[in-house]
Amino acid sequence: MSVAAPAMPGGVRPLARVRARAAAVPRGFWACFVIAFVNACVWAVVTPSFQVPDEVPHIGYVQYLAETGRVPRPMDTQAGHFDPSQEELAAMAGVPFSYQGTPSWDPQNDRGVQKALSGKLDRKHEAAAGAAANYPPLYYALEAIPYRVFEGGSFFDRLLAMRIFSALFAGFTAGFCFLFARELFPGSRWAALAGGLAVAFQPLMSFVSGGVNPEALLYAASAALFFAVARTLRRGLTMRRALGIGAALAVALLAKGTAFGFVPGVILALALMIWCERKQSLRPLLKPAIAAVALGVVPFLAWLVFGKIFFDRPAGTATAGLSATTASGGGINAQLSYVWQLYLPRLPFMHDLIAFNVPRIIWFDGFVGRLGYSSYAFPQWVNNLALWIAGGLVALAGVAIVRFRAAVRARWMEVLVYFTMCAGVMGAVGLAIYRLSSFGAPVAQARYLLPLIPVYAALIALASRAGGRRFGPAIAAAIVVTMSAHGFAAVMLSIHQYYT
Repeated sequence: MSVAAPAMPGGVRPLARVRARAAAVPRGFWACFVIAFVNACVWAVVTPSFQVPDEVPHIGYVQYLAETGRVPRPMDTQAGHFDPSQEELAAMAGVPFSYQGTPSWDPQNDRGVQKALSGKLDRKHEAAAGAAANYPPLYYALEAIPYRVFEGGSFFDRLLAMRIFSALFAGFTAGFCFLFARELFPGSRWAALAGGLAVAFQPLMSFVSGGVNPEALLYAASAALFFAVARTLRRGLTMRRALGIGAALAVALLAKGTAFGFVPGVILALALMIWCERKQSLRPLLKPAIAAVALGVVPFLAWLVFGKIFFDRPAGTATAGLSATTASGGGINAQLSYVWQLYLPRLPFMHDLIAFNVPRIIWFDGFVGRLGYSSYAFPQWVNNLALWIAGGLVALAGVAIVRFRAAVRARWMEVLVYFTMCAGVMGAVGLAIYRLSSFGAPVAQARYLLPLIPVYAALIALASRAGGRRFGPAIAAAIVVTMSAHGFAAVMLSIHQYYT
């Protein structure tokens, strides 16, 4: 005797409703999702264990949370200090961790490590989380799912499962970047698809998302936030759209503190939408605006409170990047000057706080591909060629802006919001780097700015539109082919680095 599935209100079964919602998602989203996920899975397999930035403590965090059900306390959070569990330490003997070198491959040593891992080694080591213990637990709780599913496998089985699971976030990152670009340019879906696919093939995003690193979740949540804000600015503030903004912001904040930089832009977007309707009744807009802020911020504040009460975690471990004083000892003027010089040329009245060309070497060359612990990269001629290609893309985007300048002027508020979101994240990253760096040697990597990768997708889409409806699709196709070649070359570079 069969029993029918319970129907939802209105006679719609739950499974049918899920299918209907999935069918409503544009096919371009799924195309970008699948390609980005597969690409990140390739990186998950190609990259040796522990060679994704900070993967050692991130694995330790997941392992302790999955084995005990408790969030690790911040015990030794100094960057570069590692105190792994017995099992992780045994695995590291088989794939030696190194900032600059490459792991050695020895079949006899591999057999010894596998034998050691088959024994009963301690997995419950709270200090294994290291510096990662400062981070909120959302990403690690999600990664505990594949860890527990493959609990009976070896350490490397569980690590690969966690990496493949993390690769899903690369799919969401590319998918939401497509939706963001589609929202900006609704009449040119091929341009939005070019933007989403460019993100799907981006080497640094795929490399990080193919490892155990909470930035993978941060990238996906940031892309979702850009899309939610764009959709609301274009279509109006409703409770449903406000909750979408709040949910994306909440996930980003519970992934990594870099998301603090988005808060001013989100508040500005909500304020501008209310201001635009100032001649109408504001009550219908105030409720969703308050709901967006509450849903976005309250979960993180609750985490701070619960962390202090139940997990013995001082709030400062999660908010230290916002403090006025730093380990470097500089005041607010020094901090602002340092942050400026991270991204832009030094102004005449500023002291020279950074000894080399950070905007080019770290941010641009790093985005092209500085992988591992920034220990290997493309030859300089590739970076120079990429600079010319980037210049061409910017020029094409400029042509598109001139062609559609009336529409750009009409949407100046949107541009202001996106600028504020970008400036906020860049400021938060810059202050964090200031705290961790010695003068002249910033501890910076291009991956820190990948929460802003939706802007990259928008640039690609805008450049594609420079050719209009006649030549635009051809430009978009050429861009996608170039970016796919870029991604393939980065994978080959990594294979050469680690296996030849």
